[in-house]
Amino acid sequence: MSSKKTLKSSSSMAGNKGARASGGANNDACDLHIDVDLEGVRLPRLERIKVGDSLVVELRAEGQFPTVVCVDSEGEIVGALSAFLNLAQLIRCLRDGVNYQVGVTQIRPGGCHVVGTRVH
Repeated sequence: MSSKKTLKSSSSMAGNKGARASGGANNDACDLHIDVDLEGVRLPRLERIKVGDSLVVELRAEGQFPTVVCVDSEGEIVGALSAFLNLAQLIRCLRDGVNYQVGVTQIRPGGCHVVGTRVH
């Protein structure tokens, strides 16, 4: 099992927190902060993005399962958000019409890291 999928905090997980609810008195279940590496990155799209680019978070159907993807300004999938704490809540919020956006914070061969939250 990879360290990304475990719930224990370790130095190997630094900067790869998934999505977590932001603190505050409001306690809005859809006020999620996304901080994660994209999974299943599509290399041709990765070559077209740069640090600082914004990606829209969308819910797509892949067979019978919902998939949360990040799409670029051309509407093409860059990669997916998967296997992190609060993924099920993120899916519920997307189904309820809540919009999320992430920014690319790091690009490396074969992957990238994104950070973002809901868009008001």
